[in-house]
Amino acid sequence: MNTSNTETSATHHQPQSGVQDDLALGHRLRVLRDRAGLSQRALAKKVGVPNSTISLIESGKMNPSVGALRKILDGIPVRMSEFFAFEPDPERQIFYAAEDLVEIGKGKLSLKQVGSTLFGRAMIGRRRCVLF
Repeated sequence: MNTSNTETSATHHQPQSGVQDDLALGHRLRVLRDRAGLSQRALAKKVGVPNSTISLIESGKMNPSVGALRKILDGIPVRMSEFFAFEPDPERQIFYAAEDLVEIGKGKLSLKQVGSTLFGRAMIGRRRCVLF
């Protein structure tokens, strides 16, 4: 008896192994949707899927089937080959919490590294004052 399952739903929840790939797929979809001037809700309504579907795909929490992805891309409109060939710029972190800044100064001058590398980053300097 053959017990193989065929996918019948438009989307399925993502197993942990491909999470990074699905985040990339979701980021790519979000960038193209934004460039087309469509909100998640407008795109969902245009292609006839629930509002949450676009959000879940973009956040990497849901992996669309090929048919569902094609339907969504038709609403942008973008061809499947263009979608997978598109390489969006990586997301940049703009705001950093104080605990994310690495102390790189010595002595009385405090220098904090902003970001994970020094390349193209600003440094914030602040004098440490001791009051007697």
